[in-house]
Amino acid sequence: MSDDELSPEQAAELERLAAEAVREAARVGVDWDAAAERMRALAEQAWVPSADGTAGELTLGLDLIVLLRTLQRLPDGAGTERFLADYEAAQSGDE
Repeated sequence: MSDDELSPEQAAELERLAAEAVREAARVGVDWDAAAERMRALAEQAWVPSADGTAGELTLGLDLIVLLRTLQRLPDGAGTERFLADYEAAQSGDE
């Protein structure tokens, strides 16, 4: 297994967390289409150079734990804008 491959246990945990985030987002009323542009701006970006000399790739990542905790703290129906504001604050440590 390479460093970037998940073990079966890690993959199962990631799947569980993602499913929980989907449920919480539905409860909060997050419209992911409306949030997409701002979420991309908030995503951690990293350039991964290729070992074989080709161009490499840009990866975008979100902290699923911070995202889930943000959603869990919000009241039912808080909406997309409230989620984005709280998530941005949580990522910058202003919460």
